[in-house]
Amino acid sequence: MNKIIREIIETVVIAVLIFVTVRAVAHNFGIDGPSMEPSFHTGEAVLVNKAVYFNIDLGQVHRVIPFIKSEKRLFLFHRPRYGEVVVLKPPVREHDSFAIKRVIGLPGDVIEIKAGDVYINGQRLDEPYVKGEPRGFLEPRKIPADRYFVMGDNRNNSTDSRDWGPIPISDIQGKAWLVYWPFKDFGLVPAYSFSKQ
Repeated sequence: MNKIIREIIETVVIAVLIFVTVRAVAHNFGIDGPSMEPSFHTGEAVLVNKAVYFNIDLGQVHRVIPFIKSEKRLFLFHRPRYGEVVVLKPPVREHDSFAIKRVIGLPGDVIEIKAGDVYINGQRLDEPYVKGEPRGFLEPRKIPADRYFVMGDNRNNSTDSRDWGPIPISDIQGKAWLVYWPFKDFGLVPAYSFSKQ
Protein backbone atom coordinates (compact mmCIF):
# COMPACT_ATOMS: atom_id res chain seq x y z
CA MET A 1 0.00 0.00 0.00
CA ASN A 2 2.81 2.41 0.91
CA LYS A 3 4.47 1.72 -2.44
CA ILE A 4 1.28 2.69 -4.35
CA ILE A 5 0.86 5.90 -2.33
CA ARG A 6 4.53 6.79 -2.91
CA GLU A 7 4.16 6.23 -6.68
CA ILE A 8 1.01 8.39 -6.79
CA ILE A 9 2.79 11.19 -4.90
CA GLU A 10 5.83 10.95 -7.21
CA THR A 11 3.59 11.09 -10.28
CA VAL A 12 1.71 14.13 -8.95
CA VAL A 13 4.97 15.93 -8.06
CA ILE A 14 6.44 15.24 -11.52
CA ALA A 15 3.23 16.42 -13.22
CA VAL A 16 3.24 19.63 -11.15
CA LEU A 17 6.92 20.28 -11.95
CA ILE A 18 6.30 19.78 -15.67
CA PHE A 19 3.27 22.10 -15.56
CA VAL A 20 5.16 24.83 -13.66
CA THR A 21 8.14 24.59 -16.03
CA VAL A 22 5.95 24.82 -19.14
CA ARG A 23 4.01 27.79 -17.71
CA ALA A 24 7.31 29.53 -16.88
CA VAL A 25 8.58 29.37 -20.46
CA ALA A 26 5.37 29.52 -22.52
CA HIS A 27 1.79 30.71 -22.40
CA ASN A 28 -1.09 30.93 -24.81
CA PHE A 29 -2.56 34.12 -26.24
CA GLY A 30 -5.85 34.57 -28.06
CA ILE A 31 -6.02 37.08 -30.92
CA ASP A 32 -8.83 39.59 -30.46
CA GLY A 33 -9.08 42.43 -32.95
CA PRO A 34 -7.89 43.42 -36.42
CA SER A 35 -4.61 45.22 -35.59
CA MET A 36 -2.36 42.42 -36.89
CA GLU A 37 -4.31 41.48 -40.03
CA PRO A 38 -3.50 39.90 -42.42
CA SER A 39 -0.86 38.06 -40.35
CA PHE A 40 -3.20 37.14 -37.47
CA HIS A 41 -7.00 37.08 -37.18
CA THR A 42 -9.51 37.24 -34.35
CA GLY A 43 -10.08 33.77 -32.90
CA GLU A 44 -6.59 32.45 -33.56
CA ALA A 45 -4.62 31.12 -30.61
CA VAL A 46 -0.86 31.56 -30.38
CA LEU A 47 1.77 29.93 -28.19
CA VAL A 48 4.15 32.56 -26.78
CA ASN A 49 7.78 31.81 -25.92
CA LYS A 50 8.41 33.67 -22.65
CA ALA A 51 11.98 32.42 -22.18
CA VAL A 52 13.54 33.73 -25.40
CA TYR A 53 13.87 37.34 -24.09
CA PHE A 54 14.80 36.43 -20.51
CA ASN A 55 17.27 39.03 -19.31
CA ILE A 56 19.09 40.35 -16.28
CA ASP A 57 19.43 44.08 -15.66
CA LEU A 58 23.05 44.35 -14.50
CA GLY A 59 22.31 47.82 -13.14
CA GLN A 60 19.92 46.22 -10.64
CA VAL A 61 22.41 43.43 -9.88
CA HIS A 62 24.94 46.14 -8.90
CA ARG A 63 22.71 47.06 -5.94
CA VAL A 64 23.15 43.55 -4.53
CA ILE A 65 26.64 42.70 -5.83
CA PRO A 66 28.60 45.99 -5.74
CA PHE A 67 31.57 44.83 -7.86
CA ILE A 68 29.29 44.29 -10.91
CA LYS A 69 29.08 47.73 -12.49
CA SER A 70 27.15 47.92 -15.72
CA GLU A 71 24.05 49.63 -17.09
CA LYS A 72 23.54 46.88 -19.68
CA ARG A 73 21.11 44.00 -19.86
CA LEU A 74 22.33 40.46 -20.24
CA PHE A 75 19.99 38.38 -22.44
CA LEU A 76 20.00 34.62 -21.95
CA PHE A 77 19.16 33.94 -25.63
CA HIS A 78 18.66 37.21 -27.52
CA ARG A 79 16.94 40.59 -27.35
CA PRO A 80 13.86 41.31 -29.51
CA ARG A 81 14.83 41.58 -33.18
CA TYR A 82 13.49 43.46 -36.18
CA GLY A 83 10.31 41.91 -37.55
CA GLU A 84 9.60 39.60 -34.62
CA VAL A 85 6.01 39.42 -33.37
CA VAL A 86 5.73 39.96 -29.63
CA VAL A 87 3.02 39.82 -27.00
CA LEU A 88 3.18 42.77 -24.61
CA LYS A 89 1.43 44.69 -21.88
CA PRO A 90 0.45 47.96 -23.58
CA PRO A 91 0.90 51.11 -21.47
CA VAL A 92 -2.79 51.92 -21.90
CA ARG A 93 -4.90 48.80 -21.54
CA GLU A 94 -8.32 47.63 -20.50
CA HIS A 95 -8.85 44.86 -17.94
CA ASP A 96 -5.13 43.94 -17.78
CA SER A 97 -5.25 42.77 -21.38
CA PHE A 98 -2.26 41.99 -23.58
CA ALA A 99 -1.57 43.01 -27.17
CA ILE A 100 0.29 41.50 -30.10
CA LYS A 101 2.51 43.70 -32.31
CA ARG A 102 5.57 43.55 -34.55
CA VAL A 103 8.98 44.92 -33.50
CA ILE A 104 9.87 47.73 -35.91
CA GLY A 105 12.59 49.72 -34.12
CA LEU A 106 15.31 48.79 -31.63
CA PRO A 107 17.00 50.83 -28.88
CA GLY A 108 19.15 53.58 -30.38
CA ASP A 109 17.41 53.56 -33.79
CA VAL A 110 15.99 56.72 -35.30
CA ILE A 111 12.49 56.03 -36.58
CA GLU A 112 10.47 58.18 -38.95
CA ILE A 113 7.22 57.66 -40.86
CA LYS A 114 6.62 59.55 -44.12
CA ALA A 115 3.38 59.04 -46.07
CA GLY A 116 2.88 55.71 -44.30
CA ASP A 117 6.38 54.38 -45.10
CA VAL A 118 8.61 53.52 -42.12
CA TYR A 119 12.25 54.61 -42.12
CA ILE A 120 14.81 53.22 -39.70
CA ASN A 121 18.03 55.22 -39.50
CA GLY A 122 17.12 56.92 -42.79
CA GLN A 123 16.39 53.72 -44.76
CA ARG A 124 12.87 52.74 -45.84
CA LEU A 125 11.66 49.33 -44.69
CA ASP A 126 10.23 46.81 -47.11
CA GLU A 127 7.25 45.41 -45.20
CA PRO A 128 5.38 42.75 -47.21
CA TYR A 129 3.15 41.84 -44.25
CA VAL A 130 1.48 45.28 -43.97
CA LYS A 131 -2.20 45.38 -44.84
CA GLY A 132 -3.33 47.96 -47.41
CA GLU A 133 -1.77 51.33 -48.04
CA PRO A 134 -0.69 52.72 -44.66
CA ARG A 135 -1.16 56.39 -43.90
CA GLY A 136 0.48 58.65 -41.39
CA PHE A 137 3.53 60.64 -40.42
CA LEU A 138 5.93 60.57 -37.51
CA GLU A 139 8.73 63.06 -37.02
CA PRO A 140 12.18 61.47 -36.62
CA ARG A 141 12.77 60.31 -33.05
CA LYS A 142 15.45 58.27 -31.36
CA ILE A 143 14.32 55.16 -29.51
CA PRO A 144 15.65 55.22 -25.93
CA ALA A 145 17.75 52.46 -24.36
CA ASP A 146 15.81 49.33 -23.35
CA ARG A 147 12.76 50.41 -25.38
CA TYR A 148 11.27 49.03 -28.58
CA PHE A 149 9.03 50.56 -31.22
CA VAL A 150 6.17 48.18 -32.08
CA MET A 151 3.39 48.46 -34.64
CA GLY A 152 0.45 46.42 -35.86
CA ASP A 153 0.50 45.04 -39.41
CA ASN A 154 -2.88 46.65 -40.08
CA ARG A 155 -1.37 50.12 -39.79
CA ASN A 156 -4.58 52.05 -40.40
CA ASN A 157 -6.40 50.14 -37.65
CA SER A 158 -3.83 49.66 -34.89
CA THR A 159 -3.01 51.35 -31.59
CA ASP A 160 0.72 50.95 -31.04
CA SER A 161 3.99 52.81 -30.38
CA ARG A 162 2.81 55.65 -32.62
CA ASP A 163 0.29 56.35 -29.85
CA TRP A 164 2.07 55.08 -26.70
CA GLY A 165 5.68 55.69 -27.65
CA PRO A 166 8.38 53.01 -27.47
CA ILE A 167 7.71 50.30 -24.88
CA PRO A 168 10.16 49.09 -22.22
CA ILE A 169 11.63 45.61 -22.46
CA SER A 170 9.92 44.81 -19.15
CA ASP A 171 6.50 45.09 -20.87
CA ILE A 172 7.35 42.49 -23.52
CA GLN A 173 5.98 39.14 -22.37
CA GLY A 174 7.50 36.99 -25.09
CA LYS A 175 7.76 36.12 -28.76
CA ALA A 176 4.79 34.76 -30.70
CA TRP A 177 6.03 31.33 -31.74
CA LEU A 178 3.27 29.02 -32.96
CA VAL A 179 -0.32 29.42 -34.17
CA TYR A 180 -2.12 26.33 -32.86
CA TRP A 181 -5.79 27.21 -33.36
CA PRO A 182 -7.75 26.94 -35.58
CA PHE A 183 -5.96 23.87 -36.85
CA LYS A 184 -6.15 25.04 -40.49
CA ASP A 185 -3.81 27.92 -39.50
CA PHE A 186 -1.42 25.68 -37.55
CA GLY A 187 2.24 26.59 -38.03
CA LEU A 188 5.23 28.58 -36.86
CA VAL A 189 4.93 32.36 -36.85
CA PRO A 190 7.01 33.54 -39.81
CA ALA A 191 10.07 35.65 -39.09
CA TYR A 192 10.89 38.65 -41.25
CA SER A 193 14.30 40.22 -41.32
CA PHE A 194 13.88 43.68 -42.72
CA SER A 195 15.48 44.53 -46.01
CA LYS A 196 16.08 48.26 -46.06
CA GLN A 197 15.67 50.06 -49.37
